[in-house]
Amino acid sequence: MQDRPNYYLLLDLDPSVNDWPAIETRLREKKRQWSLEKTQGNPAFQRKAAHNLSISREIEETLKNPETREQEAKEARKLQEQARQSKLKELDEGIQLLRADNQCTREQLALLVKQFGGAISEKDIEARIRKAGIRIAESKSGGSGPLPFKERIEQTLSNSIKSNLDVLKLDNLYKFLGLNPRSSPRVLCETANAINKEILKIGLTDPESSARKELAGLCLALFRDEKEKEKYDNTIALEAMDQLKNSIELVGKDGFISLSEMDGLVKLARSRGVQPADARAHIEEYARKRKWGFQSEKRSASATESMGQLEAEIELRGGDMRITLKEMDELVKRARELGILLDDARAYVEDYARQRKWTVQSDAKSASGLAFTRRLRVFLCHASCDKNPVRDLYGRLLKEGIAPWLDEEDLLPGQQWEMEIRKSVRESDAVIVCLSKASINKTGFVHREIKYALDVAEEHPEGTIFIIPLKLEECDLPDRLQRYHWVSIFESNGYDKLLRSLNRRHESLLRLPTQT
Repeated sequence: MQDRPNYYLLLDLDPSVNDWPAIETRLREKKRQWSLEKTQGNPAFQRKAAHNLSISREIEETLKNPETREQEAKEARKLQEQARQSKLKELDEGIQLLRADNQCTREQLALLVKQFGGAISEKDIEARIRKAGIRIAESKSGGSGPLPFKERIEQTLSNSIKSNLDVLKLDNLYKFLGLNPRSSPRVLCETANAINKEILKIGLTDPESSARKELAGLCLALFRDEKEKEKYDNTIALEAMDQLKNSIELVGKDGFISLSEMDGLVKLARSRGVQPADARAHIEEYARKRKWGFQSEKRSASATESMGQLEAEIELRGGDMRITLKEMDELVKRARELGILLDDARAYVEDYARQRKWTVQSDAKSASGLAFTRRLRVFLCHASCDKNPVRDLYGRLLKEGIAPWLDEEDLLPGQQWEMEIRKSVRESDAVIVCLSKASINKTGFVHREIKYALDVAEEHPEGTIFIIPLKLEECDLPDRLQRYHWVSIFESNGYDKLLRSLNRRHESLLRLPTQT
């Protein structure tokens, strides 16, 4: 993976443009634009513009040479395809929300076209809707308006955080610190302080280092106590809900949100880290502002919120990272005392356990004799230089219902990291070895991880899918991995091939004798 922006995309150029004079003209226009931006706007944008100007000579040399220009155009097309696939996933989320009524009105279709028209054609959107078994129907009506909820940080501060996070290609301050949102203010501030000291010691002033320094300072202010931390949590929750505005508009286009549509929206919000009660309150208030009706049958509408009262008890029961049948029955009994339907309670506990990567004992043993159903545990072996693409892979696998292990997500402060990594490799069902040109030529712990994974692989029966070499870009395979067939994630069908291997591994585990 290139550790810099793609020059075609940076210049807003179509990768099909292969004429140097046309490219040179665009580069001159961009340099004028960057010169202006360097002296105005917020500091993060100024630094970005200054950095772009500093690499303008490198941009010119790369795009003037026909051979490197073609390589850059090829990479740009690949990145555009990745962005398109991301949009298709977002579109599919919207289509899932239409399943409640099993139809899409013309107005809803128009809304989807407006939302995704830049990346996906109307014809493709309509075909995708029909393929999902949803019919296109005639329409009704709508209006406008978002809403605030709970105390949050100032908008200018929020903008500053976002612009600096964009430089690092991160979503929030917790990702920046490499900590869980449930971490205490003390731990968050200690980590921010350590990052700040590291940056000052090294003394770099490039855009990424400057962004890290500014974010570390903001973390010290925002996480100084629980009250300030709560403001930030409310802010990112609201931002997450704002991202769902199009989805809310989509299901409410007929002027009414049903229970099943509400549940679908809450589930979508929860996948983005928003508490169910906050998500529901936001959607209901949004509906009121738009003068829509919404179904509010207590038994279902309040189930998720009421179950939230039992989260501490669920955590207690799941202390050993599993929920037994007896524990499930006790939790459901407690939920029934709160007036929650049995199915709602059981679904909530199972979903909570999946989020926490726990095992849940099923009501009956499967035909294979497996008493516990659990997610496939996958260790992501990688070099630090490949952090960004590996983070993306981690997120994609998580959405597939797989339990990937990534150091920055799963290592806790105070743990002996080398021991924990060895333990995680041994406990994993599969190890994905992420490779790039930089990582195969880099000495360090990643090669020790590979060696340890190979040792563990020797303990598995012959023919077991355990080690999966995954190329992040075109690169050579290390000698010690030559006997394993690899997958290229950057190819159009690479991710599907990876999933097929992981599914095959999961199926082989289901054929094993009972295990916990």
